[in-house]
Amino acid sequence: MPTSPTGYESADLTLWLAAEPGAVAFFDADSCLTACSAGYAAHWSAQPADLRGLARTALLAQVAPAAACPTDDHPWHLDLPGTGLRYHAQPLHTPDGALRGWRDGLEPAALPLGEAEQLAFISHELRNPLTAMVGHCEALRASLPPLGPEIDEQLATIGRNAAYLLQMLSNLLNTARLQAGALQPTYNWIDPSSLLADALATVEPQLSARALPPVVTIDPDLPDFRGDAVHIRQILVNLLSNAAKYAPDGPLELCATLEGSIVRFALTDHGPGLTTEQQALVFQPFYRVAGSAARTPSTGLGLAISRWLAEMLGGSLNVESQYGLGASFILELPLLPTPVSRPSAPPLAAG
Repeated sequence: MPTSPTGYESADLTLWLAAEPGAVAFFDADSCLTACSAGYAAHWSAQPADLRGLARTALLAQVAPAAACPTDDHPWHLDLPGTGLRYHAQPLHTPDGALRGWRDGLEPAALPLGEAEQLAFISHELRNPLTAMVGHCEALRASLPPLGPEIDEQLATIGRNAAYLLQMLSNLLNTARLQAGALQPTYNWIDPSSLLADALATVEPQLSARALPPVVTIDPDLPDFRGDAVHIRQILVNLLSNAAKYAPDGPLELCATLEGSIVRFALTDHGPGLTTEQQALVFQPFYRVAGSAARTPSTGLGLAISRWLAEMLGGSLNVESQYGLGASFILELPLLPTPVSRPSAPPLAAG
């Protein structure tokens, strides 16, 4: 193919435009079309010869009636409403600087980032340094000799808060991915004991402040099962983190059982419990139990994401509670999952 011509009067123009796959047009100094590619003409449902001699303003008025073309000889562009396209014009000058014509084109508009994409980008960028902070804090605590109770506690506090922020960002990132439909299950065989141990280790900094460690019970009849270990672990981490925040005192029981063809995980706390109204709202995005916002920082996304993930995996997540006597969050998953229709992702905006 010839190189791109430098002016609308180039001898190679006809040959070049015939081989040009894009939407390109050349205009004279009066902004009347002299030649264009078939791709450009197609946007006006025409052949290149049909457009020759037409003014640019007349052409654009057919696709963007309210658009105003700049009158000076500087490069410009405008987005064509309802088309997803951007029109751009590049002036062509003689060696002494006089305007001799224009080279115009059409290309996909650079669409602004949507809410989900912005959230994913911000969460990802913040997550990387936080992950490094958590790792360095753990390395310091493991490699340094005892520095005294006060400094040891300060390091532990840094680790707990960095891990907590990391979990919040993971929830935000998952929300963005859910909204964009970018999460898909990946099934493998899962050892229940390893799964629970991994989830507990993740929230260990939050659970370490409890007077009583969690009591874990695994049904001896529960075999390895097929599931998405990453997303099931995320659900369990969210549930354990919630229990550590909202039910910091008293026993905490985590049970894994097999009921027919259903794998059942139940996390029971002995905290303040939930009213009937709160139980109906607790899985809504950004919902916070009355009075908890001042006591405990949270995005209010963990339970909403967890339920959506459970449904994506063909299961369910529910709560049973009696106000004043604690709550049980119950995750049920199929022993051998089958593909399911993806449920609607939780909205990113409250309400």
